[in-house]
Amino acid sequence: PMRIQLNDLLRDTALGLQDGLPGAVHFEFSLDPGIPQLKTFPRRLTQLVKILTQNSLEAVGNKGTVRYTTQLVFRKKAGVIKPQYIHLPKGRYIEFAVHATGGGIPADELNDIFRPFYSNKIKNDSLGMGLFVAYSIVKDLNGEIIARSNEGLGSSFYVYIPIEDVPETPRKVMPL
Repeated sequence: PMRIQLNDLLRDTALGLQDGLPGAVHFEFSLDPGIPQLKTFPRRLTQLVKILTQNSLEAVGNKGTVRYTTQLVFRKKAGVIKPQYIHLPKGRYIEFAVHATGGGIPADELNDIFRPFYSNKIKNDSLGMGLFVAYSIVKDLNGEIIARSNEGLGSSFYVYIPIEDVPETPRKVMPL
């Protein structure tokens, strides 16, 4: 593991995937400059960003926007995040999210997307392992990943990575 700046890794990885995309696909960044460095394995985190970006690019097709956000968040006490029923312990986290315009994920499929071999594609070339691998990487980081979607409007993936020593005040307090 080594210390990395998540904002730089997000921007560099995303922009590296932008080559060859249609001109009507845009990347936007809203990255919190106060994000502390993470001690992690950069290749794993890069793989996570690539998976989430590739899924987003498939969703937007030839026209749309993929937006990346980061921020510090603080959970005052442990609790469940609804409607996904993900337990997030008390503590400080870096939240990074990938938001994509597009058709969104049907509500009846949202609970299955992190399962191995799951795919909603007719032609399943990649065997449905991308989001399962993303989920595994996040779990290896002792974090959580949540998908939110509005059919016809797009989808967002939120990743919460715990951090220990954050001198700054988090900018977002998450309710239970």
